[in-house]
Amino acid sequence: MTRVERPRCRCVSTAIRSIVLLASLACPESLRGAGQAVTYLPGAVETPGANGAFFSSTLYLTNLGGDPISVFPGVISSPGIVPPPVAVRVVGPGETQVVPHVLAAWFGSVYKAGTLTLTSSPMLLARLETANIVDPSATYGVGLDPVSGLRSVTIRGVFRILNPGMAAVAVMLEPVGFTPAPASIARTILPRGLIEIEDVLGAAGFGLPDGIAGALHVHADGAILASARTKNTDPSGLRPGSFSGFQAAVPWITGFVSSPYVGFFIGLDQTTAVPGTRTNLALLGGTSSTQASLVLRDGAGTRVTSSSVTLAPGEWRQMGLDGWFPGIQVGAGSRVDLVIDSGSAHGYVSRIDNGSGDPVVLPVAGPPGDIDRPF
Repeated sequence: MTRVERPRCRCVSTAIRSIVLLASLACPESLRGAGQAVTYLPGAVETPGANGAFFSSTLYLTNLGGDPISVFPGVISSPGIVPPPVAVRVVGPGETQVVPHVLAAWFGSVYKAGTLTLTSSPMLLARLETANIVDPSATYGVGLDPVSGLRSVTIRGVFRILNPGMAAVAVMLEPVGFTPAPASIARTILPRGLIEIEDVLGAAGFGLPDGIAGALHVHADGAILASARTKNTDPSGLRPGSFSGFQAAVPWITGFVSSPYVGFFIGLDQTTAVPGTRTNLALLGGTSSTQASLVLRDGAGTRVTSSSVTLAPGEWRQMGLDGWFPGIQVGAGSRVDLVIDSGSAHGYVSRIDNGSGDPVVLPVAGPPGDIDRPF
């Protein structure tokens, strides 16, 4: 979630109606020594769960620089477990490394859960993704049986806003990227209060029909915490349970990628096979017209192709990677660079399990201080 401390705050969250499991996307946060930074990735696991599940974490590492990066990994585990010795890992220039079963692969079977730490150059991007891997046909499925082919599921957007303060806060939800746009929704949140709007684009919120997607612009006259999730259920009711992909709000418009900087989507692939995942990429334009390029790179960081994008102010657009890059094979470990020439944009990727239909939603990322043109 994103906490906004300004007297009047505005943030944006994308909602999908037709919208990590456990997923962490991190950039280095604090410097350690000359040119070194430490990244923390909580929620790494390699352990069985209830009802026959088994949860395992996969680590994605991307070197945004032109020189090899030495990465010194560590793990903060349960009390009483001695930390493992540090072993250096090297990520080549532009390379994306994929490390499945990262706790077992790097630290041994004694480490069942913990927080990964990565000490490295600030030019390293890291992402941690945790999945139930007991059935390879539906790696993220929680209570949903796998199928041969793409699943028909019901997906609804759920929106939450928390008032952490001691005074009431007035908020307004403004739809962005819808044509025609429905009327905004006004709410008052009591001190220390929480509101949740189930199916925010549907009957409980804006009253839009099925198959509609876009973004929400949240205005508030005090500090708030706002987030959205997309809840996936079986419309037949035969398979119990549900699954949600989480999205945090970002400040409008300071949380967007703006010219001349670059945003990054790492650890991507595109396939219709089962098991396998397909990837949707969505962009939201800022307050002025945006000119940008999406640059596709393979796992070695080599440029494959690019796609030019023009976004009107407040325009929301989502396509699969096969739509942004038609006819191009997107292999495992690929990345997409969002290069802003003018204006600004926010974005995310939704990686969808082809067996269960469950999404993992990951926002656009960039290193501290931003960089303008890699390579």
